[in-house]
Amino acid sequence: MFTFRKYERLRNKKQIQNLFAEGISFNNYPLRVVWTKAEFISRYPALAGFSVLHRNFKNAVSRNLLKRRMREAYRINKHILYNYLNEKKIRITFLIIYTGKEIYDYHQIELKINSVLQRLISDCEKAN
Repeated sequence: MFTFRKYERLRNKKQIQNLFAEGISFNNYPLRVVWTKAEFISRYPALAGFSVLHRNFKNAVSRNLLKRRMREAYRINKHILYNYLNEKKIRITFLIIYTGKEIYDYHQIELKINSVLQRLISDCEKAN
């Protein structure tokens, strides 16, 4: 349950391009989320991707640190989203982009990820 496997990651270029072309986005500073309902066959109800803007963090070390923190916070709290999506039989893809200019600690990022997951659930309800 508390894993983040290869098959749960958003890696396909076509899916990422489709996400930016047709996706719905919202901001929850310092995070920006782009998501869309998807048609894919998987035992996982969501494909997630994480990104940090290069223009805000020139050092790869800083970008990787923030991506690790976001992935870990998602891994621990994704069951909230998965329970809802499995119950409604919905599949989504989403990308979380860190747009802030300062490095937040893990607990602040975890709070933001939780609020993002709650917002995804409410947006999925509105889309139905």
